[in-house]
Amino acid sequence: MRWPTTKLQDLLGVRHPIIQSPIGGATSPEMTAVVSNTDGFGMVNSVSATPERLRATIQSAKERTSAPFGVNMMFKDNVEHLIDTALDEQAHAVSFF
Repeated sequence: MRWPTTKLQDLLGVRHPIIQSPIGGATSPEMTAVVSNTDGFGMVNSVSATPERLRATIQSAKERTSAPFGVNMMFKDNVEHLIDTALDEQAHAVSFF
């Protein structure tokens, strides 16, 4: 079955309408890259990250894929710094919970 292309797929630059859930400790740069490398949209999380740790996580995912992926974060004390880090690292999307 071929899914119709959606505007979200076009915006995210993916072929399949699949977005990986950024579940805490179950998410890794490797998992993000696998999803993105198979034309879905991978996500890294920043649940317990500092800006430095998030930068390292994003860079690790970038080493594994050139496909688009995003960053998920929760609103907490240093969220502004995490957003800045995600934007500095050119994340394709940022989501919040």
